[in-house]
Amino acid sequence: MSADSAPDDIQKESETTSPVKTLFRLWLTIRDPLKAMRRVTYDPDLLILLVMFMLFGIYSLPAAFIQVAKIGLPDEVMLISSPDELIGYGRAFTLFSDFKTDAAKLYWGEILVYHVMMILFGALVLIVGTRLLMGTFRYKEILSGVTYSSIVLLIVGIIQTGIIFAIPAVNVPTYAMGNLTYISWPQDQVALTAATTVNAAINLTAPTTTGTSELWDINLSTTVVQTGGVVEVDGMHVRGSSQGGSVVIAFDNGTSLTVAPGTSAAIRTSRASFQFQDSKLYVVALNGSLTELAQNAIVGFEVSIWTNQEESVTSNVTWPGTKSLQTWVLYKPQLTTILRNVSAPVGLMNDTVYWYWTITVEVKGDGTMMIQANTTQPYQAQTDSTIVSWAAESVLAQQMSVATYFSRGMAATMDEPTIKYSFLAIWAVSRAWQSVVLMCLLKASYEDISWLRAGILVLIQQFLSFQLGF
Repeated sequence: MSADSAPDDIQKESETTSPVKTLFRLWLTIRDPLKAMRRVTYDPDLLILLVMFMLFGIYSLPAAFIQVAKIGLPDEVMLISSPDELIGYGRAFTLFSDFKTDAAKLYWGEILVYHVMMILFGALVLIVGTRLLMGTFRYKEILSGVTYSSIVLLIVGIIQTGIIFAIPAVNVPTYAMGNLTYISWPQDQVALTAATTVNAAINLTAPTTTGTSELWDINLSTTVVQTGGVVEVDGMHVRGSSQGGSVVIAFDNGTSLTVAPGTSAAIRTSRASFQFQDSKLYVVALNGSLTELAQNAIVGFEVSIWTNQEESVTSNVTWPGTKSLQTWVLYKPQLTTILRNVSAPVGLMNDTVYWYWTITVEVKGDGTMMIQANTTQPYQAQTDSTIVSWAAESVLAQQMSVATYFSRGMAATMDEPTIKYSFLAIWAVSRAWQSVVLMCLLKASYEDISWLRAGILVLIQQFLSFQLGF
């Protein structure tokens, strides 16, 4: 639209000072999006970028604090620090109030970055789309118009925050014992991220000098899952008991191993054998037969450790996470199970045996003992996923365990039909509303584009945004 052909009211509005003009256009975007987008197209207003980023920053701060305020835990509760938290905070314990403040700040930044990226990605898709469809770049108009349309997302975000404010908090059931706080969380499972190494260490009380008592029962299995079925490639059962002050390890084949106080024993187990024959790679099944290994095969190896709950004290499940060493601490564990899936090795040119687990039993001089199951990924695997499940009396209250318990409880609350469908309805309305604004933007920017073509382009943009989590 040229200056000569512009209506007097649009020309007059373009001469208004920027702050007043920007705020008026925001209101007009809500009330009459086509008229607002005509003004944006005639006189692109990039000040709106700064205005909307500031508005999203102001909105996301209380939204973040409202979110973390839903963790039902007293501020004075002490959370034990993980190794990296110990370095960051300089102390072994962290007040929940400090953790909550830090979590709110982090969440604030995530909300702000999310909306900024949503605006920039939406504008990029429309700029590229109109260049391909109409043959010209009008990036200032589209960037300005997409940013104005985000006022819809701000309004919807405020409504959603209001709903979150109204729902009940997720109460974390805790109790104190000595200097430590525990979460009453007897059974659940967690997924580990980038866990190339996993270590489960269970501490047991001293074996009695007289009599016999069962201490643990370990089952290990290794399977290969691929097209055509599941191949069992290894299995092992290891039992441990206290006999006359020593620990006796019994195996399936009838043999046993005695570990006296002050000594330790390592058990190498859970292997997978691969054979290379006639330019083909095979996996050796438990019965000795050979099965050709497919390219997409997954090796799954599982260890289940049952411990005598009357004898066990704590169980530490530790793994290097994406940023730090992460540890889950179970109190009086009864069953700890670790299931790992990694892609099978490829490109082997000879017979190879991979050992996935090592079991270590250490009996200290005072008679206390620790049993460890350790796995280190033996080769570079493209697929890696790990699940840790447990049955225990409770879980130590740490930043990670509190955050996980809260996210589980909040997810369950948000999945209630009334709340779930309320959020879905609000989301659908916001997307439809923003789509109308964007269609008005395209129609105002390109007068010869049809409403149908504008609608299709906006639909593509919204679909791509949805696929990327925007």
